[in-house]
Amino acid sequence: MGMLVIRRKPGEEVHIIRPDGTVERIKVLSVVYGSDKKPIIRLGIDAPKDTQILREELLSPDGQGAAGNES
Repeated sequence: MGMLVIRRKPGEEVHIIRPDGTVERIKVLSVVYGSDKKPIIRLGIDAPKDTQILREELLSPDGQGAAGNES
C-alpha cells in the first residue's frame, strides 16, 4: 500500500475508484484554519496500489477514471 496526502479546499472532492469500478466520493466539509487564517485540509489516504484516488477536476467527463486515460 502507498500513502497519498493531498490538500483540498472546502467544497472540493476526492474520488476513490476501487478495482471493481465502484466509486466513493469524499467531499470536504470541515476546515481547520492555519496561523495565517487560510483554510487547511490535509487528507491522508492509505489504499492498495490498484485503487485510483483522483481529485474531482481530474475525472473524465463521464466521471470514471482520469481524463485522457484510455482503458
